[in-house]
Amino acid sequence: MYLKKLILPLMMLLFLAFNLSAQTEKELVTSADAKMDSKDYNGAITDYTAAIGVNPNSSYAYNGRGISYYYMGKYDEAIKDFTKVIEIQPDFASAYFARGNSFKMIKNYEDAVKDYEQAITLKPEYSDAYGNKGLSLYSLKNYEDALIAFNKAIELNTENYRIFWYRGKTHSRLKDLNKAIEDFTSSLKINPDNPDCYYDRAISYSGQNNYKSALEDLNKAIVLVPDDGEFYFDRGVVNIELGNYEAALADYTKALELKPALKNDLEPRIEKLKAAIEEKKNNDTTKDG
Repeated sequence: MYLKKLILPLMMLLFLAFNLSAQTEKELVTSADAKMDSKDYNGAITDYTAAIGVNPNSSYAYNGRGISYYYMGKYDEAIKDFTKVIEIQPDFASAYFARGNSFKMIKNYEDAVKDYEQAITLKPEYSDAYGNKGLSLYSLKNYEDALIAFNKAIELNTENYRIFWYRGKTHSRLKDLNKAIEDFTSSLKINPDNPDCYYDRAISYSGQNNYKSALEDLNKAIVLVPDDGEFYFDRGVVNIELGNYEAALADYTKALELKPALKNDLEPRIEKLKAAIEEKKNNDTTKDG
C-alpha cells in the first residue's frame, strides 16, 4: 500500500514534467519564430537553442536556428544546423535546399549542387532548387548544365525574374545573343527595376552592333543607379560607336570621377577623345570656310 501511494504521485509528477517540457518547447519555438520574423536573429537563436535543450531531436528548432544563422551571415553555423536537421529528418527537402544555399554563400558550389540535387530528388517540382542549382553551375562556369537547370526552373515557375536574367547571362556566355536578349527582356518585364539586367542586355545589343538599343538600356541603368562608374564607362564606349564624341567624353569623365581605379584605362581614352573632338571641329571649320 505504501509503495502504491509512493508510485502514483511519482507517475503524476513525471507526467506533469513531460507535459511541461513539451509545452516549454512549443512556447520557445513560438517565441523564436516571432523574433526571427521581426529580424531579432540573436534572440531567435537563444530561444531555438533553449528549445533544443528541452528536445535535442527537434528538427524544427535546428532548422529555425539554421535559418537565423543564415540571415546573420554565419553560414558555417547554419550548415551545421541544417546537417543536424537532415540527420533527424532525412526526407526534408527544404533542409537540403537551405544547406545548399549556405554552401553557395561560402562559394562551395560543388556541395551546393549536390544538396540541390537531393532536394529535387525528394521534391521533383522544386523550382527554386533547380534555379539555385543553375546559379551554382553558372558560378562553376558549367554553362551547358546551368542552362538545363534554368530551363526546368522556368518550366515550373515563370515568375522568377532572377532565373530569366541568369539564363540570359548563360545564353550570352554560350554566344547566343538573340536568346540572351529574349531572356533579359522577360526578366525586365517581371522586374523593371534591375539596373544590372539593363546593363547585361546593353552588352548583348552591343555584341550585335545594335548601339542605339544598347544606349537606351545604359540610360535606363544609369537612371536607376547614377553612381556606377562602369555604366558610364560602357555608355562612353557606345556613344563613340554612335559618333557622339562629346557625350562619350562626358561619360568617360564621369566614370573616372566615380571610379578612380579606371584611371590608367580612361585617361588615354579621354585624351584621344579630346583630340578627335578638336579634329572634328577643325574639319567643320574648314568645310564652312
